[in-house]
Amino acid sequence: MVAAATAGCLLASDYLTSVYFHNEDYYADHGWPKLIAFWAAAGIVQAFVPRFEETPAGSSEIFPGEPVLKEGESASQRQGTLFFVPVKYWPLILIGVGVLFYFIP
Repeated sequence: MVAAATAGCLLASDYLTSVYFHNEDYYADHGWPKLIAFWAAAGIVQAFVPRFEETPAGSSEIFPGEPVLKEGESASQRQGTLFFVPVKYWPLILIGVGVLFYFIP
């Protein structure tokens, strides 16, 4: 999901800047479209990050709509990873990469 959101946002940013500015090289020549694309991807990933809290199995304080963890399962085991980094850290990484691409041509 992280890779798909990031690739989609970068491709959309490239297409939209070339259409709006009537210049196919605008995306390659400027850093701000990449910054906006990475930040949009970070927002999308953050919106889909599972918010699992540690709830002991068999607990009587289970709230409606809250996922129940299986016996012996931790919340970190329920989340996915990309390059061995948990998904919950990817929004911050994407924001940092966006800033990096803004300053590095």
